[in-house]
Amino acid sequence: MSKRLVMNYMSKNLLVSVAMLTTFWEKEQKDNIELLLPFFKYSIYKVNTLGDIIDIEKTISFFKTEFGYSEFPLAVALKVCDRLCKSCLKKEKNKYILQKNLDSFVHDFERKN
Repeated sequence: MSKRLVMNYMSKNLLVSVAMLTTFWEKEQKDNIELLLPFFKYSIYKVNTLGDIIDIEKTISFFKTEFGYSEFPLAVALKVCDRLCKSCLKKEKNKYILQKNLDSFVHDFERKN
């Protein structure tokens, strides 16, 4: 794949991501971490299996590619995972486990996008 094609794909994804984050912020007035939750939750679903330990690096890589981010620090990803422990993850020995089926969430997320 050419660099130009990759850049166009990433630029398009980044623009869509920024527009979605802006819309969520205007609607919800939440902090930046909270705004990232649905996008990272979607990424978790796409690269991990229910009941298994989350592969953080693989999830970050998918998130960056899918939503057009060139950087996404591990510390931010871990903070997002901490917040997701309230809804779909469980933390054991500094590892996160996907404990809730996200099919319905992903269906709604993809329909909105």
